[in-house]
Amino acid sequence: TDPAEVGPMMDAMVDSCVQLCRYSQEKAADEPVWLSVEQFDHTVDKKCLIGPSDRTAEFAARVREQVSNFGLTVDLSHVPILHEDARDVVTTLAPYIIHLHAGNAVAQEGLEGYGDYHPRFDYPGGSNGVAELKGYLEALIYAGVFQNEVPTEKMVFTFEVKPMPGETSELILAHTKRTFLQAWAEL
Repeated sequence: TDPAEVGPMMDAMVDSCVQLCRYSQEKAADEPVWLSVEQFDHTVDKKCLIGPSDRTAEFAARVREQVSNFGLTVDLSHVPILHEDARDVVTTLAPYIIHLHAGNAVAQEGLEGYGDYHPRFDYPGGSNGVAELKGYLEALIYAGVFQNEVPTEKMVFTFEVKPMPGETSELILAHTKRTFLQAWAEL
């Protein structure tokens, strides 16, 4: 994104999110309705405005100044393709996180699965495995993210993984469960 274009694009996105939050809450009456925006990469695959953590935090703060039913979805699989550190991402965005994803990404151009394709943990050339998931969980706990006000009874934490060619959904589900259980046990 051209730095000269970021300001006007950010202004427009903030305005749009505020309008959506107000409209949805007005239509929902007594039921809480929240809008969550997911942080994506800004240079690799999706090339989104809301990518780098400092920009994402600025965006979230600006929206939250105007409405309270807004938050962020943070995905471990986007951390490597943002070229950031999970602990820094979580620490920077902690006050705004209302939904969590965990997955893997291949951050090296030219390798199979490059970009935001969510291969299984420990996929060849991938960036996230047991150690990275453990670090992500530690950062979330340390930053107090699980105590954030959220629109659901508890923080929603989902795994975003999918089979690559030659893999089955059953294999991916079993592998994801093993990865999580091992990371959790190591905490």
